[in-house]
Amino acid sequence: MTIAWTTNEVSDSQVEYGPTTLYGSTTTLDAGMVTSHSVGLSGLTDNTTYHFRVKSKDGAGNLATSADGTFTTLDGTAPL
Repeated sequence: MTIAWTTNEVSDSQVEYGPTTLYGSTTTLDAGMVTSHSVGLSGLTDNTTYHFRVKSKDGAGNLATSADGTFTTLDGTAPL
């Protein structure tokens, strides 16, 4: 799964995610200062709903955190 978002000024990129709004997992901070962000998530469980929120901090240290979002992974079982 890849989470993508844009910001109105250059900032870093990070995503918190997990099976509840407590999240539980955080991606490694990408300190590259950009306005178009894209962060890949790995190690996800098949057929599971995940919650996520994105975080970006500008050069002045102002942190913006998105509202909660959700996605559901697909069933990865190969057909017979």
